[in-house]
Amino acid sequence: MKEGYIDKFDIERITRAVEEKFDVEQVKKGRYVVQKTEEENPEGYIVDLNILDCSCNDYEYNCSQKKSELGDVKVCKHIYHCIFRVHSLL
Repeated sequence: MKEGYIDKFDIERITRAVEEKFDVEQVKKGRYVVQKTEEENPEGYIVDLNILDCSCNDYEYNCSQKKSELGDVKVCKHIYHCIFRVHSLL
């Protein structure tokens, strides 16, 4: 995400990050496990806020590709949720 610029791609992920319920647990400084709340078999993802990286498929196939194509940093809903939670915005 360029400073001061949010596009449709960002808005969709921000909306999902706020609307969906996730548990966030710190593993070490800057690294967190983010997983859906209230699922019988929750699948967690590792989010690294130091480099804005996530282990989910959306990040791998959509966000990391957008970085190189647009020269812009794109992040998934897990990273947004983690940022919001860590900074007490949720």
